[in-house]
Amino acid sequence: MHPPGERHPTAARIDQDSELISAMTDNPFEATEAHTPFDGRSVDLGVVFTEGTSMAVRNVLQFLLAGFVLFATYLVSICTCVGWIITLPYMVWGTYAFLLTVADGEARIDALWSGLEDPGRVFLSGWGLIFCLVVIISPTIGTAVATEFAVQEGMLPAWSSSIVPLVAGTAWGALIAPLTYAPLLWADGRAGVIASFTMAIDAFKGSWLQVALVSVVLQLGMAPSSLASAWLQSKQVEMLTAGPDEIWSVLAPLLSVVAFIYLVMFVMGVLGQCWMANAYRQVVPRAQ
Repeated sequence: MHPPGERHPTAARIDQDSELISAMTDNPFEATEAHTPFDGRSVDLGVVFTEGTSMAVRNVLQFLLAGFVLFATYLVSICTCVGWIITLPYMVWGTYAFLLTVADGEARIDALWSGLEDPGRVFLSGWGLIFCLVVIISPTIGTAVATEFAVQEGMLPAWSSSIVPLVAGTAWGALIAPLTYAPLLWADGRAGVIASFTMAIDAFKGSWLQVALVSVVLQLGMAPSSLASAWLQSKQVEMLTAGPDEIWSVLAPLLSVVAFIYLVMFVMGVLGQCWMANAYRQVVPRAQ
């Protein structure tokens, strides 16, 4: 006998098992209910560039550490040949989860491995997200491949392999700008994979021009590295044909340009992520 008014232990156990089964069979691609409606919020570009840049400056060391952790994880995973298949979804989740903590004023490095809290769901949905992103950016990938082929065949000059994809990527990035916020919605727990893209359009359709301009500014900020890459390609023949006494005179400027390329990529990468995170939080406030 159990006290009156209390549920029988067996019935309570059945309810617990039902909840567990429901959680285990939850579709990782199914949309989850948004914590807060968007309420027609729009992006203020002035706030994006001022507060976003300030955010980047304040957290530059955290970004360096996060980049080191992700790069080390990537190196270890590719050493096992197929390890990246397992780690990549968690690295994508961790990157955006960390970025959200930066936007919320916390910059928590432990967010990089927060996907391990729900490994099955993050793994499946992560690969779904990666696939969708590849499909969305496939026009720019196709342009880059076609341009490289044309350069190899002598139909275009060597610098085209850097400049043409830059121009095409800038134009396409502006067109699909709202969709680039889908990974933030996904990592923020707002939606499943497919719904994160439709929700991104719904959230940013009133700020399409603003987020497109953010994308264009970011691409233009990356332009110096693309131009430097084109210059490096133009110097390949000179480097390969240099004599022993000319190696250092040729190699020194090349190494300087490589360092410049990585510096630009890091600076603009951090700025771009912080601009996006700030724009995202203007439209999608932190869940209480």
